[in-house]
Amino acid sequence: MESEELTDDREAQTAIDVTNATVRFATDQGEIIALQDLSVRIGGGQLVTVIGPSGCGKSTLLRLIADLLAPSAGSVAVFGAPPDHARRDRRLGFVFQDAALLPWRTAIRNVELPLEVGSGVTRDRPHRNPGELLDLVGLNGRHNAYPQQLSGGMRQRVSIARALVTQPQILLMDEPFGALDAITRGRLNVELLSIWAKTATTIVFVTHSIDEAVFLGQRVVVMSANPGRVHAEIEVPIGYPRPPELREDPEYVAIAAQVRRALETA
Repeated sequence: MESEELTDDREAQTAIDVTNATVRFATDQGEIIALQDLSVRIGGGQLVTVIGPSGCGKSTLLRLIADLLAPSAGSVAVFGAPPDHARRDRRLGFVFQDAALLPWRTAIRNVELPLEVGSGVTRDRPHRNPGELLDLVGLNGRHNAYPQQLSGGMRQRVSIARALVTQPQILLMDEPFGALDAITRGRLNVELLSIWAKTATTIVFVTHSIDEAVFLGQRVVVMSANPGRVHAEIEVPIGYPRPPELREDPEYVAIAAQVRRALETA
């Protein structure tokens, strides 16, 4: 299948390597350890989901990879180099739970925004066509719509297209569908897998949903809290594409139960 071929070609290269990372924050109430001795490795082209209780450091892990935070101890490497190299080269894209679109710009103008700010796009990696990206995420015919004219799911599609416009090799997604209704969320799960198959982008997807974690991921990283660390890593040996009815398959149900048990003991 297409996505399997894409990942097989790239998994030999480690895209993300977090080794014994610890993150400490100083607060008025004293020191908080958000992550402690956390290690995780993700191959190029993989789609890995991260799940765990609130406060376990899922978002902190994404921010380490994105070079928005520096570890207090341990190390983070992106394609074998410090993550600031990937950030400066626009090899990282970030999608947040809130689409955060500029209301005075149309959908296509919001997607174009990263091309107008910062250092631009590296010469050896030309950007993707904003209009084609909107078509890719299913918004053909809505290029000139303003955010207030789009549903929540459509706005998130725009934010995904915006994150992809600089042609990043890694896409970090922090509960991007968490605020959506179940039907829209399910449709966007399928849409995301289609985008991943077509782009071969490495995706790290944070979620609170067991179903979403298993449906999307090749591997589910289960985190525990106080302090945040990797509690378990569960493989999802189910091929792609994954139709919605997969959720009724006994193998799928068994893997979801395994993730649930891991969360209960995290």
